[in-house]
Amino acid sequence: MKAPLTKSAVDNLRRQAQAAGRTIYCWDTEVTGFGVYATRTGACSYFVEYRMGGRSTPSKRLNVGKHGILTPREAREKAKRELGKVAAGVDVAQVKKEERYKLAAETFRDVAEAFLDQQSKPTRYWHEMRQVLNRDAYEAFGSKPIVTITKQQIRARLDEMARRAPTAERKLYAALSPLFKWGVERGTPETNPMVGISRPTPVQKRKRVLDAGEIAILWNSIAILDRFEPFYQLLILTGQRLEEVAGIRWEEIDFRKALWRLPPAEEYKAPHRKAASSKSALKTVSSILSI
Repeated sequence: MKAPLTKSAVDNLRRQAQAAGRTIYCWDTEVTGFGVYATRTGACSYFVEYRMGGRSTPSKRLNVGKHGILTPREAREKAKRELGKVAAGVDVAQVKKEERYKLAAETFRDVAEAFLDQQSKPTRYWHEMRQVLNRDAYEAFGSKPIVTITKQQIRARLDEMARRAPTAERKLYAALSPLFKWGVERGTPETNPMVGISRPTPVQKRKRVLDAGEIAILWNSIAILDRFEPFYQLLILTGQRLEEVAGIRWEEIDFRKALWRLPPAEEYKAPHRKAASSKSALKTVSSILSI
């Protein structure tokens, strides 16, 4: 059957497939080669079908995405891009098959690094995601083929993180969720093991702050930290985050104005700040406290 693929048309196709107890296909009237099918369970997926080499060659099919994740309009636009590649001589189904075989042989670490290389930006969000994967995910899954990682293994690791700290569980979940979604879009794993795992509940923000007496006790106590004393003094005096003080750089300090300028989020470049050695940061902190 053929029809303009709209949300109502796809929903109607789903009902027909469920009522008939079989898979039903529908082709879009706007874009040749673009279609959708609904199974007897009600699941719907978009696809493109094409031939490489003319009518005498067998047709090939490439799944574009699932209905619900993609709207009909988004699926149509994606189908146009794939069919454009076909017109340029690219066998898109074969390319995806090769990517799937390649990913199937790769470990979780391999896929995670590819994900970060392609998707990450020089922002704090991606810097923290990389840290979480390095610290909490690679230990558990790093050397495992990504296709072998199960929902039960992920749930067990998240539970382990929750026992360590509720924030650790949330951060690991937030890192794994987009990573596996990215992998599934490329064919490996075939299904997302994160589906069905509930997002951890938000951690209640702490409202308590140190009173003047406690701050005085802390200030007097950090003298035993020797060369790290200026570091903790600056933390107390400024109230800045631990990683900000640890990554402080000379160019951020205006000694004439006694001003420390922290770069805004859009200028935050994690590799740049990470390059600051602890020795350099401590020297900078000591200089600030002397002005």
